[in-house]
Amino acid sequence: MVSLLEREQLSQHVELLGAVSPEVIARRLRTTRALLVTSLWEGQPRAVLEALGSGVGVVAVGVGDIPLLVQHGRTGLIAETTAPGELSALLARVDELASPAEIAASVHRHQARLVIGEMFAALEDESSS
Repeated sequence: MVSLLEREQLSQHVELLGAVSPEVIARRLRTTRALLVTSLWEGQPRAVLEALGSGVGVVAVGVGDIPLLVQHGRTGLIAETTAPGELSALLARVDELASPAEIAASVHRHQARLVIGEMFAALEDESSS
């Protein structure tokens, strides 16, 4: 991978970290402008929730639950394809997104304590019926 980055003259712009701790991820997110997700399929990607919750805009292909999490033009930008030209054009627009505080607020309802509370409330309702 390193030789590919050097051959494409990207080694100055790309850092390969490997596995990192949650603390390092949190620290990195505080200094990140955008998360790029080029997955061809997804469920509900935790990385997207973590980025949004940190106030980081997301540029992603609209697969899985990503279109439910990312508000196109406000908290991120949804690509139709994985074409490098489309993705880079969207990345160039991240400064047009909402403020970091607004981006973080967009996923407030996905906090584990809220989701789990709703699940237990629904179970209690079912058991009392």
